[in-house]
Amino acid sequence: MKDVKRVWAAMALGTVWVVEVGGLSDHEERAETVPPMPRARGRRPKRSRPNRSNRPGDRCRRVRVSTRGLAEILAGLLNGELRTGRFVPEPWPGIERIPRITEADFDARE
Repeated sequence: MKDVKRVWAAMALGTVWVVEVGGLSDHEERAETVPPMPRARGRRPKRSRPNRSNRPGDRCRRVRVSTRGLAEILAGLLNGELRTGRFVPEPWPGIERIPRITEADFDARE
């Protein structure tokens, strides 16, 4: 049972590491390795998929964050460097108390 807990802890830490490195590399600006191709004359440009992001101005992800993070970590290890992420959890939301409403208050709303 002790070994299973250690395996789960290692998997959880590895997942957080991969997602954090992938998230950081997703926001980094990268130089393109291939220059843009000139368009052929007389052809219409291919329609791109609409941006499915919730925030305006964000671009669509072409590669999953976990896949990108794993690739970054492996490339770093092959180059003799270690990529690390920065995990900053969001604060937990506060507890809101629901005010008590009497039946008379409820009827007065209608």
